[in-house]
Amino acid sequence: MRAVLMCCLFLLGGFAAQAAPLDAELQKQLLALYDEFNATVAKGQYDKAVAQRSADSQKMFKEQLRTAQDRKAFVEMTKAMTPDHVEVVYGKLSKDGNKATLITTANKIVPAGLKGANMPPPGTVMTSEMTLGFVKEGGKWKYDSQMVGPDPARIAKCEDVAFEPIEAYDENSNLSAGGPVVRLDFKPDHTLLVVRAMDEENCAFLPDRDTLAKGGFDTSLLEPYAVVSLEGLRHKTSKQKIWVEQLEILDD
Repeated sequence: MRAVLMCCLFLLGGFAAQAAPLDAELQKQLLALYDEFNATVAKGQYDKAVAQRSADSQKMFKEQLRTAQDRKAFVEMTKAMTPDHVEVVYGKLSKDGNKATLITTANKIVPAGLKGANMPPPGTVMTSEMTLGFVKEGGKWKYDSQMVGPDPARIAKCEDVAFEPIEAYDENSNLSAGGPVVRLDFKPDHTLLVVRAMDEENCAFLPDRDTLAKGGFDTSLLEPYAVVSLEGLRHKTSKQKIWVEQLEILDD
């Protein structure tokens, strides 16, 4: 019976590795590695820049940038697109202490002469979400990966965060969603997760914190920017609201 499913929510992820927030000093150190790589590229020192990256990144460069022309194009594009300013929104450290992630907002003023499909005119300030990954190799941190996301201002926000009974949802319309948790609120009668899926947010509703805990779920695993996968019922009128029936917290 759908009306009681909220009390019987199937929750997974009890064995997921819980991340921890980054301390300020480590965050500063990791940003310095990112800046060092970009500075080396700006000098045209491709081989030295690649050597500053993680082993997996070095393998990727070797496999994908095989010719001198490929490497030159990479250097020029990286120089042109290196952000002018990076602001950290959130940083987290893996449970084993060997991986770190910085979720940032990056700004770049479009330089003159930069060409590309849908490229705005020179002088335009471009803003994007940028996720930087780092790994520890041989006891030393290495810059590993970069993923550029949408402009935060262009993301379709989930504005309606009001909790409603299950009757507001279509029991014949199941859906799946997933992504990072960009907002977490433990309310007296429910838990709200705002989950980012590409350039759209979804408001996902679960039982309150005590009910989750009594059901055997480790609520400490629910944290900002944890990556989740969920299934549930679609709201009858709002496409961005989900009544959660199954939740899995994914390993970083």
